[in-house]
Amino acid sequence: MSTPTFNGLRFRSIGPAFTSGRVSGFAVDPNNSSRYFVAVASGGVWKTINSGTTWSPVFDSEGSYSIGAIALDPKNSATVWVGTGENNSQRSVSYGNGVYRSDDAGRTWRNVGLKTSEHIGRIAIDPKDSNIVYIASQDARRRQDLEKHTQHQREHWRH
Repeated sequence: MSTPTFNGLRFRSIGPAFTSGRVSGFAVDPNNSSRYFVAVASGGVWKTINSGTTWSPVFDSEGSYSIGAIALDPKNSATVWVGTGENNSQRSVSYGNGVYRSDDAGRTWRNVGLKTSEHIGRIAIDPKDSNIVYIASQDARRRQDLEKHTQHQREHWRH
């Protein structure tokens, strides 16, 4: 191809035009960097297994399309945690309905709590013990919480 091939083309913005389309997080498989998940603030969770050549939506059947955080278990990359409700506190955000977990790389999900939190800002998995997960959230009244999930109990702190 030569320069004349492209003479008729002009650069133009293809979006997003407003405040949608924001990526809120990435979760890359540490054992296979061509497999990763992308959390979209107002568009669910997407998965690629070929470095982004193709994408599959993996969260479309769940109760929220607004995603604030995503994390892979550092000891088992088939375990994916998703916090719903965009983590950007502004007028045009959508709220979520808690935290979800998949133990089969995004094929199936279950809501594991914080259903009334509305906004999950961060999920941190203890790298030494995957049964310990910290979740930062904010509810509709802008109360901020930190919750620690373990396999057998929950601890909750309100700020």
